[in-house]
Amino acid sequence: KQSIAIKQEVAPLQASEVNILRRKLATFDVSQHQFRENFRKTAPFAYESDYIYARIDRANIQIREMEEQMNSLREAAGLFEVGVSDFKQLKACRREIALLKSL
Repeated sequence: KQSIAIKQEVAPLQASEVNILRRKLATFDVSQHQFRENFRKTAPFAYESDYIYARIDRANIQIREMEEQMNSLREAAGLFEVGVSDFKQLKACRREIALLKSL
């Protein structure tokens, strides 16, 4: 009986946290799409680009920061059993930055 009462008390709080988490996930999804567009515009894909290594390093740092944010959101989503997208745009940026570094 007591566990049922506690579950009923916690349910609204949990629902509000789930809503907050879903908003954060949606915001992150939009920001990763914007980052991808910006990355495609500014990454040194042309051989004649200036400051290639500095730009690659800067992009790598930005990708790492976004991946840390993505991992924290995934961890929170796991706690509240919320589905998370794959964030394919960010993974594509990571793949391309690795290819650029290997050239």
